[in-house]
Amino acid sequence: MRVLLFFALSLMIAGAAIAGVFEGEARVIDGDEFELAGKRVRLYGIDAPELGQTCWYQNKEFPCGHSARRNLWLNVKDQRLTCREKSVVDGVVVALCFDAKGRDVAGGLVRSGWALALPKQVEVYIKAEAEAKRQKLGLWNFSFTKPWDWRAMMREN
Repeated sequence: MRVLLFFALSLMIAGAAIAGVFEGEARVIDGDEFELAGKRVRLYGIDAPELGQTCWYQNKEFPCGHSARRNLWLNVKDQRLTCREKSVVDGVVVALCFDAKGRDVAGGLVRSGWALALPKQVEVYIKAEAEAKRQKLGLWNFSFTKPWDWRAMMREN
C-alpha cells in the first residue's frame, strides 16, 4: 500500500512539474514577447524596447522597438521552442524559453544587444549585457532610454 501511495504521489509531483512546460512555434509580438501554445509569453529576466520606442544615432531617430522585434523573430522563426513557466503576471506567462538546439532565447537577445538584463534577476544576463555594451552590439550602437524608463515616461504623458 505504501509503495502505491508513494508511486501515486510521485506521478502527481512529476505531472505538476511538467504542467509548467509548453512548446510550439512562436508568433512574435514585440522584442521580448510572443504567443506560443495559445499563451502570451514574456521572456524571463530581460526587457526589450517597446514597438513605439525609438533610439538615436548621429542625431537621427531609429525605430529600435521594431528592430528588437525583428531580432527576436530572426532568433525563433521556423523553430520549435520549449518554455518553462516561472510566473504569470496580468495573464502573461513569464518563462524561460529555449530553441530547438537548446539555446536560451532571452540570453541570445541580450548577447546580441537587442534586450537588456532586468536588474537583480539573472546574473548570466547581466554579464552578457556588459559584454554586448563593451562591443557596442545592437542597442549599444545607439543612444536609447531603457525600456522600463521609457514606459514610465509614456505613462506620465
